[in-house]
Amino acid sequence: MGIYNKNPAETAAEVSLWATWENKSCSPTMYGLSHVLLLNFLLSDVACSSWSAKMPQNLLALADSCLLIPCLFEVMDDHADQVRMPASGVWRKGSQWFAGSTDVFNSSKSQNILSGQILGDLMAKNCTSILDRIPHNYSDRYYFRLETGFKLTFENAVNVIVTVFPQKPKVSQVTTIREGTPLILTCRAPAPCPHLPPKLSWTPLLGDDAETLEENQNGTLSVLSVLNFTISHLHHKQMVTCTANYSLQTGSTSRRSEQSFHLTVLYSPKNTKATVRPSDVVANGTLVTLLCSSDSNPPIENYTWFREQGSKVTLWGTGQNLSFYMTPNDAGLYYCTAQNLHGMERSSAVNLILEEQWKFTVVLGVIGGSVTLVLAVVILCLLRWRKPEESLVSADTKDQKEDHCEFYENMAPRFHFKTLASEADQSQQGQDENIYNNSAMFPMGKPSCLSEAGSDGNIYANSVSVLSA
Repeated sequence: MGIYNKNPAETAAEVSLWATWENKSCSPTMYGLSHVLLLNFLLSDVACSSWSAKMPQNLLALADSCLLIPCLFEVMDDHADQVRMPASGVWRKGSQWFAGSTDVFNSSKSQNILSGQILGDLMAKNCTSILDRIPHNYSDRYYFRLETGFKLTFENAVNVIVTVFPQKPKVSQVTTIREGTPLILTCRAPAPCPHLPPKLSWTPLLGDDAETLEENQNGTLSVLSVLNFTISHLHHKQMVTCTANYSLQTGSTSRRSEQSFHLTVLYSPKNTKATVRPSDVVANGTLVTLLCSSDSNPPIENYTWFREQGSKVTLWGTGQNLSFYMTPNDAGLYYCTAQNLHGMERSSAVNLILEEQWKFTVVLGVIGGSVTLVLAVVILCLLRWRKPEESLVSADTKDQKEDHCEFYENMAPRFHFKTLASEADQSQQGQDENIYNNSAMFPMGKPSCLSEAGSDGNIYANSVSVLSA
């Protein structure tokens, strides 16, 4: 015989009144003693504490997206064999009873108010389900109804809260951390729709991140992103944001939420710098203030000033600012050190100059520069004066070379030749066994070259070419 839920006045079939979130005993003190006796009589043939369903008490759903409802159930021992195929599951909104309720999904029907799916195996008493595209006005209590060898709507329900905007992700709480320490940040966001889990991102992305989909203790899902990096003093007061971006089942639209926090980093002094006020060149008797600045967390505890004189370093004073009246003995190099709990840093040295000495140095520099410039001009003029003289010498040398009449082109010896020389000179041929076939070129207007051709007794010119000057 099936068990039906109609109204609270019905008889033993109303065992669903006993199906509670964690119904582990038969002591419903909410009812009077007469109710207990009546129900004990009606249910005397069934075992106690067997009708139950287990679901989260509350679930947050994102409008226009799906919702995963983790669900398990138990039945009476004498009804266990009636949990058989065919079996179907129904999700009822508003009320446990037919009156005042709406069945939004029935797995045995092809047409439903909400599309969905029974993910769990009903034969294994698993009623985990997904409801799709939940409207923004569908916040209500949802009951599970089992229809198999019997029909039963479990009394307990899950309270579904539909929101238009997703809830903010949760980030790990970071306490004050020292620079150089490896840091792990976590960001977790609920994933009410397993088909479209949120995408998590970090701004700024300070290191390597990894993302996983995890199951929570109550059967719901969440996305976890883990960010690994080494902390630096540059991260101090840095705002870090974790953003969860949710895609919707309605199409291209999406919604997002984010959570931000600031990093607090402990670090030793950085960017320590020494400066002089009013300037590094001051007149004798002027009030001079040395200023030391540095960045650190926690703040600087000790500032110390030193004076450099060659290889000698002298402690000059303490404090962030050091003031004194300038004297000639105070000119020189000064630097400061800054120290806190995590370390110390030294500044670069500043040169404190007495104005009178500085003016003298400037005058010497101007004189030296002027002398150098004059010398350079004199040297340049001398070089330019010598250049025309060298040009004249080169021209004379060139003329002398042009006065040299003969330019020889040596050829192989010849025994037969024609000459332009006089017949009288031919008698000298026997005096030189080697007769050369040469070409002698004479510039036009220099006939004297012809008379000198055979002055050494040898005949050099076989042919004469007259060149125009």
